[in-house]
Amino acid sequence: MSAPFKVLYSNDLTHIETCVSPYHRQGEKFNRDMLDASVDETADTGIDAHLLQPGFGWMALWQSQVLPPARHWDWLRNTYDIREADHYLAYVLNGGDIVRDFTRRCREKNLAPFISYRMNDTHHLEKLHSKHADGAQLNVSEFYQQHPEYILEPASNSWQDRGQNWAIPEVREYKFSFIRELCENYDLDGLELDFVRYPRLFRLHETPPEQREAILTEFVTRVRTLLDATARGTKRWLSLRLPLPADMHGKLGINFDRLDAAGVDMFNLSSYYYTVQNTDISLIRQATKNTSLYLEMTNCISVGAAVDQEDGDNFELLNATENQLRTTAQGAYARGIDGISLFNFVYYRKHGSEKKQTAVSEPPFGAIKRLREREVAPNSVRHYFIGSHWQDDGSLPKSMSLYGQYAALTMNVAPSGADHAALFAHVDHAAAGDWEAWVNDRPVFRHDAVPCEWRTPRHAAKVLGWPIPVAILNNGANEIVFRSKDAVKSVLDFVELIVW
Repeated sequence: MSAPFKVLYSNDLTHIETCVSPYHRQGEKFNRDMLDASVDETADTGIDAHLLQPGFGWMALWQSQVLPPARHWDWLRNTYDIREADHYLAYVLNGGDIVRDFTRRCREKNLAPFISYRMNDTHHLEKLHSKHADGAQLNVSEFYQQHPEYILEPASNSWQDRGQNWAIPEVREYKFSFIRELCENYDLDGLELDFVRYPRLFRLHETPPEQREAILTEFVTRVRTLLDATARGTKRWLSLRLPLPADMHGKLGINFDRLDAAGVDMFNLSSYYYTVQNTDISLIRQATKNTSLYLEMTNCISVGAAVDQEDGDNFELLNATENQLRTTAQGAYARGIDGISLFNFVYYRKHGSEKKQTAVSEPPFGAIKRLREREVAPNSVRHYFIGSHWQDDGSLPKSMSLYGQYAALTMNVAPSGADHAALFAHVDHAAAGDWEAWVNDRPVFRHDAVPCEWRTPRHAAKVLGWPIPVAILNNGANEIVFRSKDAVKSVLDFVELIVW
């Protein structure tokens, strides 16, 4: 049975205080009106299901019996030099229930309420041994503190190593106890298990592939059984948020056949933090025939340098335009997805370091209905891109420092019906060197003023442009090659190809 939802929307909750928005001025404390407003702004926009992430998976932001808020607060005060509770924690300490209030508001706005539960989130766990646990009251927990032997790599400072080892039954049971409570006590249409925050569950040298698959499948089967047992007359949907790159699946124990058989209804495929167009969707579609596939898209298409040493969102980024979102969605539909998922969508808004120059705007909620459209409209603008990522995933940045040095990229393009095309390469400083380019082994010729109104707006130091004959573009994969014409060190950090 295919899932009926075309657009999913993720609400990480913490954005309410970290973003400046129509319902939150900088410095204001979280309250229920703000939570309601974060749901209200998604109503009647083309979104079908609203997925709330109630914290980071280590404690409860509801009236929990598994870990009562007062017990967590007592542990925090006895462990750290803390005088005031985090505003979200204070809300539940004072009798509030974020999950109850969220589901109620979704029902009022005709949105399907889901909980997206983080399976091994590692945000701020490095503060476990700090004096004040600054900004980490929702992250650190007594269970995590009491079991250093459960940590994947206790001596490592890397984010990916701070999570707990899922080969240990007690680690899985801790998560399941919260999930059971949510399913038993709240009016949910569905549940998402988020394996992207953070996508590491096992010590690979200790837990072989077959065992990883068995552990993950057994856990998912338990959750499916729980959802069915607690359903209130209608089907409850089970979604798994998974990393999109296929080379990560075996490390997590992902076997699509086994997960299909375990009763998963939806696979929500994520590139972690970015909107990405070159993906493994076609491979995943071949591996799973019966389960609905969703491509996750975010506000961010490329990340840049940090602007200071402060904790949190302290780096420049490029926000996706409406054309880029629509082009990404339609390309993914052509490769076999069933719907779109939106993550971090509110982070177009002002947030993070005051030193950032990233453009700030309201999220383009008005563009969402067009993301439901599978077909490319005649004469539409199609905007393809490759951005810079933190992970070494074959994207950008690429450094060029030698005469004759090459940088090769592949873009999937659908140029049919277009009359014009333009290629742009963004480089990191005004004195960057000069390059030449080829598209599908055909040389193209630079022009200092390529006419194109849709180029990605940014504070770029230098942008090189090439008009492209549409006739040389393939419907599908296109190889783009840049070659340095001098020895000036330059960093290629964003490439875009626009056809219209």
